[in-house]
Amino acid sequence: MKKRISLLLIAIALVLLIAFLVNKSEQKKIPTLVNLSGITYVLTNEPYEEALQSNKVYVVQKKVDRYKYPENSLESNFLDVGTEIYLPKEATESIICYKLDDGLYVARENKDEK
Repeated sequence: MKKRISLLLIAIALVLLIAFLVNKSEQKKIPTLVNLSGITYVLTNEPYEEALQSNKVYVVQKKVDRYKYPENSLESNFLDVGTEIYLPKEATESIICYKLDDGLYVARENKDEK
């Protein structure tokens, strides 16, 4: 009887461990994102080198859980509330810029949504 209970407890522990590991591996697949006007952008560490000419300045309004997709405009799963976001006037591709540590960085449109 004790042997059956021990085997059952080991089996339950293994199932829980596998479920935990699968969940952790899924969490790592979500990039750092910001949503602006219904478009989700992937944050990069690529500095924005050009002179910024922008009429629009936005500010992150809500920070969601790191492992969730921001669903509403001006939400991010990485950037803090108050982070400035810019629309570069002369961009040739779908990018925005975000301010972080006194530098401007590129965020590119997320083509691989959810």
